[in-house]
Amino acid sequence: GLGGTSGGQREFVPVLARAAVAVGVAGLFVETHQDPEKAPSDGPNMVPLDQMR
Repeated sequence: GLGGTSGGQREFVPVLARAAVAVGVAGLFVETHQDPEKAPSDGPNMVPLDQMR
């Protein structure tokens, strides 16, 4: 495993974010981009902007 990271697998972002909020995390930082595959950096870690709600 990669410890406390998703390893660039953005499909885990919603679950990890909800788990963090459930245990009392005060805020979240979520990397987003309109087209993560074309992002200048960290594309695999980014959530597509249209999936943010």
